[in-house]
Order: sequence, then structure tokens, then C-alpha cells
Amino acid sequence: MPHVLDVSCTDCGGHAQFEFAEASIIHLRKDIAYFRNSKEFDYLKAQDNAGSFHHIALYFHGLGRRDLAAINDLPDGYSPDDWQHSRYLMRSHDSSTGAISCAACGLSSRHDLDWPNDAFFQIEYRNGILWAFNRDSANELLAYIGSEDRSRDNFTYRHFLMKIPAAFLISKAREAVVKKLKTALRKGQ
Repeated sequence: MPHVLDVSCTDCGGHAQFEFAEASIIHLRKDIAYFRNSKEFDYLKAQDNAGSFHHIALYFHGLGRRDLAAINDLPDGYSPDDWQHSRYLMRSHDSSTGAISCAACGLSSRHDLDWPNDAFFQIEYRNGILWAFNRDSANELLAYIGSEDRSRDNFTYRHFLMKIPAAFLISKAREAVVKKLKTALRKGQ
């Protein structure tokens, strides 16, 4: 799942963006106070799958705080890079917490993602829901479903396209699904 998703604004219902928070383990007990008192980070104590507790510092990208690169007063041994998004589609934690921001109404707040219910680009067809992560994946979804050739080789989101429910891919669904996807993409402009 990408680090940034197109979602429906929780206030106005418009086109908003959700960005996952990034987490880094606090290595030394003496550094906990810095992160607890910081305006840029949130502190939490979390338990991993093995039952061990860790002290974590969360950074919410896109909340209007100082830019991550501008934070230069971190304790020794930490770098702003510790909270950068991975270049891979993997998060630093398995939580669905992050920040939502809407240009239309000005909303900027923490948000716990409810995916795919929060997806902005989603359509319903025959009691099924088809969604996309963002405009790029919605465009690829449109191109793929509208195509006679269903080769995924030239698509960036080919793994995503592999998981489309069969009801959306049958030939008699093509026209209706393509029309609904085009409408959803126009709505998001």
C-alpha cells in the first residue's frame, strides 16, 4: 500500500489525502523525555508480536508541524531519516494511523485509516466495491478494465490489478465499470 492515499475527507466528504505516520524505536531510556515533550513527535509504548514492549516515536507527515528535514535538535544517535517513508511500499509499523489533510475545507488532523471504506476512488457494481489507492492506481484500473488485452506487464500497480474481483472483469461488466470509474476520476479533479 502506498504511503499516501486519496481518501474522502471526514469533514466535507471531498477529495483529501491520507499519509501514514512513521515510527522509530527510541533506543535509550534517557531519550524518552525528549520525544514525550516534543511538539514534532508523539510518544507511545507498544508491544510487539513476541510480547516485548518498545518505546516508539511517531512522526505524522503532513500535519503542518516543522518539516522533518528541519528537525535538528534530535538526541544523539537519531536522524530525521529515521522517520522518512521507505522507498518500498512498507510502513515502519503495522498501525493504520496517520494524518488526513483536505485542501477543500482545510482539515488537517490525525486519522486512523479505515481501508477501503475511506478510499476516495471507489465504485459499486452489483453489490461489490472496487477501490483504488490514488488517482494513478485508479487510472491504471480504468485502463486495465477497459482493455481487451488483460496483460499486467506494463502497469506500475500490476500486483494490485491481480486482486481485482472477477465480477468487475467479466466482459458484460466492462462498459458499466469503465463508466463508473471515469465518473469517479472526474469527481476527484
